Amino acid sequence: MRGLYFFAFLLVFWPLADLVTNTIPFQVGNVRWRYGFAGLMAGFLHTPILGLVLATSVAFWRRSRAALRTVAAAELAGAFVLVLVMAMFALDVVQVRATRPPESLSSFIAGASISEAKYLTAFLALLFLGIGSWRTASGMQSTRMTEDTSPGIVTPSGRART
Repeated sequence: MRGLYFFAFLLVFWPLADLVTNTIPFQVGNVRWRYGFAGLMAGFLHTPILGLVLATSVAFWRRSRAALRTVAAAELAGAFVLVLVMAMFALDVVQVRATRPPESLSSFIAGASISEAKYLTAFLALLFLGIGSWRTASGMQSTRMTEDTSPGIVTPSGRART
């Protein structure tokens, strides 16, 4: 099971590492850089969410209340961060839009709208996952399934084979 948790971590870590390394040097004071960073980040969102879904599933399957709560906290923190990102991105779009030539405004608005839609759907996914995981962990018994208590493979006859 550690291997699944490690793979889930990799699904979260590497896309974020790629995002950071593709946008160095940081120019947070530059509105065009922020717009580009946020637009690029929208394309990197779903793989880390898939990693969190995997970690949530493993924690639930193993009946690990602590792991499920930890992942739920990460999901809720991610949802909170995305709310801030959505607001800042919308403000950056307004500022960058004023500098765009009129003939490119329609594609600019379409791209910005798609990025905001990606942020909104990622926010909702993280919010629902976080709330559901937290509630599930709260109602879960604190026993954790280990390899010793795992039923193993269940054959068609209904007998467990380890």
